Amino acid sequence: APRPLAMAPQPPDNACKTPRPPLRPTASDWVGYGRDVAATRYQPNPRIRPAEVPRLKVKWAFSMGGGRYGQPTVIGDHLFVATGLGHVFDLDAATGCVHWRADIGSNSRTSPIVTRVGDRWMVFVGDQVRDIHALDAESPAEAFRALAHQLPGFRDYVARRKYVVSVGSGTRGDDGTITPL
Repeated sequence: APRPLAMAPQPPDNACKTPRPPLRPTASDWVGYGRDVAATRYQPNPRIRPAEVPRLKVKWAFSMGGGRYGQPTVIGDHLFVATGLGHVFDLDAATGCVHWRADIGSNSRTSPIVTRVGDRWMVFVGDQVRDIHALDAESPAEAFRALAHQLPGFRDYVARRKYVVSVGSGTRGDDGTITPL
């Protein structure tokens, strides 16, 4: 019998063969749920015109074990996504190859939030057991993991950056979000 989607293993990574480019924000970035801090879900700098849509072709595809619930986040040439198997990926936006993969230990239904913290780029992701993971965006290294209410200064940081953090168990529809205001 086929296994449920959430139980399907993550296929092997198609690792990028070229050095990982640094994160360089652009005007067309989608930096988390809703694209911007106002969650407009509107792309003011589209790279395609409506007349080109019928001629679009698939450039690359990426298989995610466990599926994806939150929106991908795009910063420059990087696409960040969290999966139902508890993986966070940094993909090359042009080719779909994997720059890095982090295992956060529990499934995620959140959109990664990528932002600068001091001189570092960080990826924030919530998971099913109500942890917030802060990953170094330049590598899969986890900077910290804790329940949101246990993170000293995290709520102040989130309030200054205008994000609302809600983590949930995912068992009663309270999937949790990291949402810009």
